[in-house]
Amino acid sequence: MITLLTINSVITATMDEGKQTLLDLLEKIAKEQKYVNNTVDLKAVSAGGSNITSALFLSTIRANDKPDLKLFAKVALLSDHNGKLEIVLMDFQLVLDGDPLRDLLYFIFTATDEAFRRSHYHAILDLYHERLSEALRRFQIDVETVYSESTYRAQLEEYSMVGLTIAVILLPLVLVEEEDIPNFDDDYKMTDFVVQGSKLYKERLNGVINNYVEWGLL
Repeated sequence: MITLLTINSVITATMDEGKQTLLDLLEKIAKEQKYVNNTVDLKAVSAGGSNITSALFLSTIRANDKPDLKLFAKVALLSDHNGKLEIVLMDFQLVLDGDPLRDLLYFIFTATDEAFRRSHYHAILDLYHERLSEALRRFQIDVETVYSESTYRAQLEEYSMVGLTIAVILLPLVLVEEEDIPNFDDDYKMTDFVVQGSKLYKERLNGVINNYVEWGLL
């Protein structure tokens, strides 16, 4: 009889073996980047998700004469073939400084409609910086130095057309009808990303344009 404990034991052993395989790969990368006498620190950020045999790791490669090299690595179990674990590297990228405004504007212009933005857009922008400032202060971070309100407002002006760009380029994919979703296979081309605009997309795009006219940006 297969018990839950047995299954969990197998999963744990599999994840440990996958972690060691990833460590070996990171060591190879460290040598390629000339990180001599290095140390590799690997922490599991997530060991779950829709696939219980996948995990997201945060790795840090250190060497005395080099800046720390921080990377995210995600691996997924393929199979246990002839007693050997086979894995594939799903995602491997440098951790970079992100711009919070891009994420905020993406959220607003993909998740809200014209009426909501007309009533709440400027309040959301105000609230976002207020709550972000509160969060920074909880960690004893000087808001004026790191992300002052004047900097935030200047970036809002700089990125004023980002919402419209998102509506034109990304909303067709976000709001595509299920039957119009492209069927990607080994032979797909860039033109396959072109989708038929749904009725909701056309409504949302017109709404964004109306908002931009009202805000004096068009």
